[in-house]
Amino acid sequence: MRDFYTKENMQGEAFHVPDAGLAFEPSELAFEMETGTGREGVIRVRHKAGKPSRGYVYSSGPCMRAMREQFAPGADGTGFIRWQFDARGIAPGRTVRGFFRVISPFGEYRIPYCAEISGKGELLRKKEPGIRDKDIPEKDPARLEILSKEQ
Repeated sequence: MRDFYTKENMQGEAFHVPDAGLAFEPSELAFEMETGTGREGVIRVRHKAGKPSRGYVYSSGPCMRAMREQFAPGADGTGFIRWQFDARGIAPGRTVRGFFRVISPFGEYRIPYCAEISGKGELLRKKEPGIRDKDIPEKDPARLEILSKEQ
């Protein structure tokens, strides 16, 4: 009968031994916000077996960004990913979906996000000096901008 490869019969080597992995809190982001506003938050990263958590993080979309490209463990071994979402320029009623890609010594992970953009903002024309309203074409996307009434 054939022996299975185990840590013991492979002379203590640690390869091919599954790692407990990382846990993320929250494991996904879902929120609503108004157009023209911003939002920030934190994702807690910890190793399920208590090892120090470290790695790199990238966002799949331009509206969501990690404040730093990497995270490192604190005193208790927990890492933190600070993020920021910018809803300027997103039309009301749109849904923005994407994910963070986390690359660590314990594997690669995805943290999905979904932002529902509500509409208290207005679609306003961006004026340039010396250009009158009647000179701006109605559907010229280079001259349109989403701005919040609160600004």
